[in-house]
Amino acid sequence: MKQLQPTYWQIYDRVFKHFSSKAIYGKILDIARILGKPFDKRGKRGPKFKIDPCEYAAYEAYQIISSNASFRDMELNSELFVEKHIDHDTFHDNFVKTPYGYFVRLLREVARMLEELLGTVVITLFDSTGLSTRQYEEIIFKGKKKRRNKEFKLHTLTSYHPKEKLTYFIDALSSDKHVSDAEGATRLVKTNRTGGFHCGDRGYDAEKLYKAILAKEGIPMIKPKKHKAKLFSERAKGMKMYRKHIYDELRPVVETPYGGLENSGMIQTRCVRDDTIKKKGMLAALRHNLMSYLRVLVSRMESLLELSDKLRAITKLIKGLRMAKIYNGFLLGRNRCR
Repeated sequence: MKQLQPTYWQIYDRVFKHFSSKAIYGKILDIARILGKPFDKRGKRGPKFKIDPCEYAAYEAYQIISSNASFRDMELNSELFVEKHIDHDTFHDNFVKTPYGYFVRLLREVARMLEELLGTVVITLFDSTGLSTRQYEEIIFKGKKKRRNKEFKLHTLTSYHPKEKLTYFIDALSSDKHVSDAEGATRLVKTNRTGGFHCGDRGYDAEKLYKAILAKEGIPMIKPKKHKAKLFSERAKGMKMYRKHIYDELRPVVETPYGGLENSGMIQTRCVRDDTIKKKGMLAALRHNLMSYLRVLVSRMESLLELSDKLRAITKLIKGLRMAKIYNGFLLGRNRCR
C-alpha cells in the first residue's frame, strides 16, 4: 500500500513537537550571534543596554515571525524569553536602530544553512507580493486629490527542491511599488550566484533580466510576452530556451510560500515608517526560511531515530541468535555425554 504524504499542517505539527517557542528563539539567537551586533551605543554616556543587541534583534524577529506581535506584546512576553521586563518603547527604538541589511543577512544565513543540508540550487523561481499597510498617502488622480493606502512589495528569489518538496528564499528585496517585478528580480540575480532554471511569469519578460540570468550561465524559463524580440538581443536568446511544459510544472510551486505567509498574517503590517515596513517584509521571508529549515532538521532527526530503532532491532536479533546457538551447543554436548 502506498504511504500517504503528510499534509501541510501535519508537517508543521511535527516541527512544533520537536521545537518549543524557546528552542526556536534560541535558533534565531544563535544565527544572530554568528552575524554579530546589529547596532552599538553611540557614545560612552547614557544607560547600558538591558540585554545584548543580538538578543534584541533575535527576540523582535521571533515575536514578529511567530505571532506578528506588536511591541506591547513583546513587552508582555519579555520576562519569559529574556528574563527581564523591557518597555515596548525600548523595543520600538531598537527595532528602528536595527538596520534593514541585518535582517537581509539573517535571511541569507538561513538560506546558506539550507543549501548545506539540501545541496546546490538547481531551480529558481521569481515572484513578488504586496505588503498591505494602514498608512495612507495623498495622490492626484484626474486632477483631484485622493487618499490611498501606501503600497510596498516583497521581491523574492525562491529555491525549489522537488525531491524534498521544499522551497526557501535564497534572497529577498523589500521595496516600494515603483520597483517593477523585472527590476527587483534583476537586482537579486546580480547579487547571488545562481544557475540552473530561472522561472517567472510574463512580468519578468525583460531584456535586463535575461542579460543577468545568461551572465550567470542560467537557463531562463520565463513566459514571453506577445511582442517579438529584437534580433540578437538577450531576450531573443532567452526565448529560444523557453519550454512551456517545464514552465507549467514549475510556476505553481512559487505560490506555496506566499500562501503560508498569508495564512500567518505576515503580509499585513501595523508599521508606520517606510523603513520598518520594509524590515517587516524581510522578516516575513525569514519566517518561511526558518520553518523550512526546522522541517528539514525534523525530517533528518526522525530518519536518524528510525535508523537507530532498526539498529536496535537488528542487535537484539543477533543477540537472540547467539544465545540460541550457545544453547543448542550446550544441548548437543549434553547429549554426547549421555
